[in-house]
Formats: sequence, structure tokens, C-alpha cells
Amino acid sequence: MNKSFGDYLYGAGSWVLGATREVISQHEAESIQAERESGIATTIAILYEANIKDCEIVRLIQKYYGINEHEVRGLIHIEKTIQHPCRELHIYLMEEEGFSYEEAFQYIIGHHVDEILQRERESWKLSPKELLEMVENQT
Repeated sequence: MNKSFGDYLYGAGSWVLGATREVISQHEAESIQAERESGIATTIAILYEANIKDCEIVRLIQKYYGINEHEVRGLIHIEKTIQHPCRELHIYLMEEEGFSYEEAFQYIIGHHVDEILQRERESWKLSPKELLEMVENQT
């Protein structure tokens, strides 16, 4: 059978439409996963800042998000040793050093504070002022 040009166009259009739907679906799934991960990180940050014990944070995150204990403990470790100290330093820079929100953010990024916190194992226990002094001495 001979296909008309219209049949070819219809087939190509259907293929493009199917491919577009697949890309959109994949993008939506990735967006949903990113939002879920953000929600988990925020929940851990809130619970940690409220001085909830690690074992209770693990239990609650497992209960409400359904992720395994090993993953939760890894996320708690990141919160304790990197995220929380960076947030505290950010606040300190704004309140005590007169930085704007953006200046404080750029300072932390530009001085690789996250890398310093990863490299210097005990640095997460420092006060924001002590952490700032450490950062200044390393740059």
C-alpha cells in the first residue's frame, strides 16, 4: 500500500507528540523527586535545630518519608556538619558583621566554607565567630 504524504506527517507528528510527553513526564518526575528531597532536608534541619535526638529524627523521617536508616543518618550527618554551621555563619555574618543576605551567601560560597567543614573534621563544632576566624586564616 502506498502511504500518502499526510500519513507520513501524521506518523511523524504522533512520534514527536509521544517523545514530548515522555520528556515532560520525566521532567515532572525529577521535579517531584527534587521537592521530596528538599522537604526531607528541611524536616531534618527543623528537627535538628529543635534539639531532637538523632534516633528520633531517624524514626520520624523513616515513618513519614519511607527512607532507610542509613540514608537518614547520612542526611543528619550532612545537616550537622555542613548545612547547620553554614546557616549559623550566614546569620552571624548578617547580624554581627553587617553583611547583607546576598553578601553573606556569596562569602560562604566564595570562601568554600562547605569544603572547609568537610576537610576540618571538628570545625562544625565551632561557634560561628570561631568558624569565621578559621575561614579567614585559610584564605
